[in-house]
Amino acid sequence: MNNVKKLEKILIGFNLKEEAYYISKLAQSELDEKNRIEQAKQALSSVMSAGTFMRSVVPEKIARIPSHLTSFCSSNGRGDVRFTSNGELRNLTETLKGGAARDPGSYHALGLAHDLIILTPKNNNKYPGIGENTEIIKKDPELVELISKYAEENNLTWGGKFKRGNSFKLPSGQQVFDMELHHFEIPKSEAVQYINANIKKAMELLYLGDDLLMSSAGRQKIYRTFLSVMNNSDYKIENKKEEVIDDKNEFDLSEQPYDEEETFDEYESSQEGLIKLLQSI
Repeated sequence: MNNVKKLEKILIGFNLKEEAYYISKLAQSELDEKNRIEQAKQALSSVMSAGTFMRSVVPEKIARIPSHLTSFCSSNGRGDVRFTSNGELRNLTETLKGGAARDPGSYHALGLAHDLIILTPKNNNKYPGIGENTEIIKKDPELVELISKYAEENNLTWGGKFKRGNSFKLPSGQQVFDMELHHFEIPKSEAVQYINANIKKAMELLYLGDDLLMSSAGRQKIYRTFLSVMNNSDYKIENKKEEVIDDKNEFDLSEQPYDEEETFDEYESSQEGLIKLLQSI
């Protein structure tokens, strides 16, 4: 007989059946929480290594961008341009640190973003670094127009539309910003659709709603929770839905698995027996 069951029997012996039922519910809730945390940890472990998600979480729509955009530009008269990957994924801890040019809730942590290296004859087909490369690309408005067109036709969010860095106008009249010309990500409206199934499972087990994917603050909460689950053996779920029980919401005694003639397995229902039972816990 485990300690919870012993305590239930003590309470029943004192005719405190509602309290016994409450203890049973709390114990079951605690067990459910531990199971949820363990299942979430297993789901995350299957796609994570040392705090970084594996490349298997990156959807094809994001993974293909370098080659797909290269082909797109070639078919639109810019066969001189080549795009290669500068990274899709970022460590959760490093992501949360943020920085002057880094969002602490970046989609990179989930594999839902892709940074590119843009190579053209104007940079001698060599990557000179993000700053110098950006200045070179800005002076090629035809190419920037094509990049923007590609993002629009493929329903991708392009960093040129982020209001970060200096703005400049293209011949088409659209205004773009130069700090994130190399960046693409899944639109917020599609994040739930493209997020890896194991990551989504962990979110559900930990009561992390889909709405958190829509904002940087929400994603930061997801990342902090994932790190806590993976690194803290004493983690407690913070977002669980509590059962409200007060004077206006009494126990439904019809649910209680106790008969009026409840008896004890090891002790008589006497004060002395109950004391012995209590001492054995």
